[in-house]
Amino acid sequence: MKIALFAAEHEILRYARSLTSLHEDEWVGSFLTSGHADAFSEQEAADLPVFYPAADRLAETADLVVVGGEPARRFGYVSRFLRKGKAVWSDWPVSPVYAETCKLAALAEEAKVCNQVAHSGRRHPLWTAAKPYWENARMIRIDLSRPFGDSAAGLEEMLFPYMDRVLSVTEEPLKRVRSHKLKVGGQGNFSVWIEMEFSAGLLAEFWIDNVSAAVSEKMRCLSADAVVDLDFLTFELRVGKPGEHGERRKSLVGETERFADNFLAEDLRVFAADCRNGRRERPDFSRSGKLQEALGQINRSLQYYE
Repeated sequence: MKIALFAAEHEILRYARSLTSLHEDEWVGSFLTSGHADAFSEQEAADLPVFYPAADRLAETADLVVVGGEPARRFGYVSRFLRKGKAVWSDWPVSPVYAETCKLAALAEEAKVCNQVAHSGRRHPLWTAAKPYWENARMIRIDLSRPFGDSAAGLEEMLFPYMDRVLSVTEEPLKRVRSHKLKVGGQGNFSVWIEMEFSAGLLAEFWIDNVSAAVSEKMRCLSADAVVDLDFLTFELRVGKPGEHGERRKSLVGETERFADNFLAEDLRVFAADCRNGRRERPDFSRSGKLQEALGQINRSLQYYE
């Protein structure tokens, strides 16, 4: 397949290694959303394919478009790609607006083309190893601490993989989302509490702050059968029985490093194969919309506290 890249210039090099490793497919060129191809050194530019002056020219050449760039600017371009019958892959929701995501999902269905949002958080080795213990989960707690400024975009980027993992635990409909934001100390310091309640009783709590100096990314699941702890900084999984001191520990540092190095290329390789075979079974725009809708509810709620 012929693959084209639509992205901002600061993203090109991140994608380049993965795209050039797709030996069964051809990277035919890129379109920069900023339009500044001179941002690259001569050595960097030598390893990159042609830059197209217009996104439509790029779409005419390619079978599959890898979409990057600022989410708020994607909708019009992705609509045109889909109407031209091009497969579209993104490692982030294709629009920050839920209604736009739904419209893009409908266009992809109408055009009968493969489309995918990567949902990499669901395939993290630590999460994959923990999944057998998450059956019948009744409560999930997520503690996140990382300085990212008073930025909705930073908060959303931090929340995305963790909310996605929670939504993958159950098929229960989401009953209610509540959130509260508390400003602490100087400008830009705050803490956020979020609760997601599902119709059959599963509760998920998120405690987030950018006040603590220490960085933390942890999840805990409580069920009738097990207590499961995941640390996404040390890549350690701990499993214990409720009320017992004993626990099983497992470190997945090596697996996680390999995942980080290879995820983008591997996901694109599988998606390109699906496109060639006409399969549309991976998480698509409509499935990412479920996550996006929940993020939208949280953002609207937190704006009340601004």
